[in-house]
Amino acid sequence: MTFSDFFLILDTWLITPFRWLTPAWAGFLFGTFVLALQSLLLGRFSLFILEKAQHRLHYQYEEETTRRQQLALAAIAAHDKKAYLAQNDLAQKAYGKSMALAVGRFSASLWPAVMALSWMGSRFSHAPFPLPLTLGGKPVAVSYALIFILFFTVILLFLKYVKGAKLSTAS
Repeated sequence: MTFSDFFLILDTWLITPFRWLTPAWAGFLFGTFVLALQSLLLGRFSLFILEKAQHRLHYQYEEETTRRQQLALAAIAAHDKKAYLAQNDLAQKAYGKSMALAVGRFSASLWPAVMALSWMGSRFSHAPFPLPLTLGGKPVAVSYALIFILFFTVILLFLKYVKGAKLSTAS
C-alpha cells in the first residue's frame, strides 16, 4: 500500500459522516462534530500511551528536581554560595526536562486535531460556512476551522464536566 492509497482510504473514512445528513449545512455540522470527537478521543488515547511510556522518566526528573532543591537550600544554610548555585542550576535543568515532557504530552493530545484541521482545509477551505445573520446588510460566514475549534472545545469541556460529575458522585 502506498501513501496515496492510505490517504484515499483515510479521506473516505473522514468524509463519510459529512454525507450522512442533508441539507449540506447539517451534514457539515454533523461531520465536523464527529471529526472533532474522533480527534479528541485519538488525542486522549495518544496522551494515555505517552504517559505510560514516560511515567518512570517523569518521576525521575521530579525526584531529581526536589532533591537538588533540598541540596541548594542546605547549601544556603551552610553559607556555601558556590554549592548553592551548582545545585540550583542542576535543579533548574531537571525541572526544564520535566516541563519538556509535559509539553510533549500536551502536543500528543492535540496532534489529531491539527491533522483534522489540515484535512478539513484540503476539503473545505474554498467554502465558508454561512451563518443565519447579516451585518450591515451582508451575510456572515465563518471558516471551517472556527466550527471545528468550537465543537472540539465544547466536547472537551463536556467530557471534563462528566468526568468531574462522576468523581464527585463516587465520593
